[in-house]
Amino acid sequence: MFTAPLVGTAARPEMPEGCRKLTVAQPQAYMSELEIEGQKNPFRRQRTAAAEGGGNTLLVLKRQTSPRRTFECPSALPITDCAPDSGAWYEVNFESYACSTDALVTLNTPPTK
Repeated sequence: MFTAPLVGTAARPEMPEGCRKLTVAQPQAYMSELEIEGQKNPFRRQRTAAAEGGGNTLLVLKRQTSPRRTFECPSALPITDCAPDSGAWYEVNFESYACSTDALVTLNTPPTK
């Protein structure tokens, strides 16, 4: 699973050669920061759907739609330290891919500076 900012289609992140898109985008979801950061596996359902469709890679595209709204929980604190506040809200889209072993190595290699 990989995450990237959700921006206009022209600026979408490019997957490496060897990755074939299986779904254009699963239906968008709106999730709170706590739902994303406060769970061990927040995208389990989408990862399972990607695997059932023949994919081995899930691209999670997210865009903040609403920031945190409480002064008691500044953005420097992890949202898990701010319960019961749900934190910021995000629009989230999902794309599944079937990627070759070489493409997975590329995806898992940090970019050089």
